[in-house]
Amino acid sequence: MAKELIEVHLALCWPNKQEIFTVKVEIGTSVAAFLASHQSLLKDWPYDGRYGIFSEQVKGTYPLKEGDRIELYRPLIADAKAARLKRVKLSLIHISEPT
Repeated sequence: MAKELIEVHLALCWPNKQEIFTVKVEIGTSVAAFLASHQSLLKDWPYDGRYGIFSEQVKGTYPLKEGDRIELYRPLIADAKAARLKRVKLSLIHISEPT
């Protein structure tokens, strides 16, 4: 008897583009099992071990559901607090310049 399949999406978001792969998997497949069996899609991805479904972090045991979008998170390249401070300093310089 054929196993029932569902369709899920794998989203890889690069700084300058987004790649979405649509994949059919068996009902009950966990996120961890999905990632283990689809390593070829992740060969160039700087994966840091974190992932989520629709922007919500989940555990590897999470059972995939029809239409789920699996998102793999990249490591941060900039400290958010330091980047914000830098933007504020630049805006203050710009404000204080005479016109």
